[in-house]
Amino acid sequence: MDALIYLVSAVLKLWHTFLHGGLGVNENLAWMLSFVGLILTVRSLIAPLAWGMYVNARKTTIMRPHMASLKEDYRGKLDEESQKEFSDKSKQLMAEHGVNPMAGCLPMMVQMPVILGLYQMIRRIARPEGGLGNLPYPPVGFLSSNDVASFLETRAFGLPIAAYASMPEETLKTLGTSGDHLVHAITPVVIAAAAFMTLNMILSTVRSFETMDWRSSFAVNMSFSMVAFAFYMPFTILTIAFTGPIPVAIIFYWFVNNFWTLSQLIVLWTMLTIKYPLPREFKEFRDDGRRKRYEPMGLRWRALKARMKGEDPAEYVEKRRQLRAEAKDRKREDKEFKKEKKRLQKAKKAEAK
Repeated sequence: MDALIYLVSAVLKLWHTFLHGGLGVNENLAWMLSFVGLILTVRSLIAPLAWGMYVNARKTTIMRPHMASLKEDYRGKLDEESQKEFSDKSKQLMAEHGVNPMAGCLPMMVQMPVILGLYQMIRRIARPEGGLGNLPYPPVGFLSSNDVASFLETRAFGLPIAAYASMPEETLKTLGTSGDHLVHAITPVVIAAAAFMTLNMILSTVRSFETMDWRSSFAVNMSFSMVAFAFYMPFTILTIAFTGPIPVAIIFYWFVNNFWTLSQLIVLWTMLTIKYPLPREFKEFRDDGRRKRYEPMGLRWRALKARMKGEDPAEYVEKRRQLRAEAKDRKREDKEFKKEKKRLQKAKKAEAK
C-alpha cells in the first residue's frame, strides 16, 4: 500500500508544482486541479488500452455467428483429428477477424490501485501522528510536511478536502467545519456523481444488450443483473459517502472521474459504431437467438389467451413442451460432451507422463 501512496502522491505533487510553482495558480486551487491532473494522467495512460478493449470486444461480437457455426459443425466430435481441426479453424477465424483472446479488463486494473492509493494517502493526511494542529506534520509519500499542512488548508465546496462525514465533531471543528455543514455541502456533488455513475452503467447495459449473446444463459443473466445493479449501486454509494470515512477529496475525485468515464463511454461508443458497425449477419443471429430464448414464454402467453377466450390451447402447449424438451436434450448432450472431453484430456495428460 505504501508503494501506491508514493505513486499517487508523486503525480499530485508534480501537478501541484507545475500549477502553483510554474503557472502561479493559487495554492488552494492548485491542489484541486492536481486531482483533475491525476485523472488526466491515469486516463491518458489507459485510453489506448480502453479503446483496444472496446475494439476487441466488437470484433469478437462480429465473429460470433461464424464461431457458433464452427462449433455446431464440430459438435459431438471428440476424436483427436476433429478437435485439432476445430482448434486450428478457431485460431484462423480469430486471426481473420483480428480478435485477441488475451484482451481483458486491464483499464479497471490500472484505476483501482490509484483510487486505493489516493484514499490511503488522504486518510494518513487527515489522521497525522500527534493529531491535527501539532506541527510539523509527518510527510506522506512524496508530500513534505509543508505540503501536508498546505493540503489540510485546501477547501473544496467550502469544505476542507481531508474531512469526511463520519469524522468526530471535534476533529471537524479543528478543520474549520461541522458535520451538518459538510453533509449539506457535499449532497449535490454526491448526487451528481451518483447520477453520472448510473448513466454510465445504463449506457453500458444498453451497449451490452445491443451485442448480447442470447444463446448464453450466463450472458443474459449477467446483463439483467447489471440492470438491477445500476439502480441499486448509487444508493449504496450515497450511504457510504454520508456515513463512511470518505474524504471530500475522494468525493471530488469520484465526481470528476465519473463524468470523465461517462464522456469517454459516449465518445468511444460513437467511434466504435462508426468504424465497426454491426453487420446484418450478426443482427439476424442475435435476433434469432432472442426469439428462440423467449419463444416458449410467448407460447405460454398464447395458451393463456386461448384459455381466456374459451379456445383449445393444446397446440401451443404441445409446441412449448416440444421446445423445452429439445432444449433440455441439447443441454444434456452439451454437458456430456464437455464431461467426456475433459476426461479425454486428463487421460492424454496421464499418458504423456
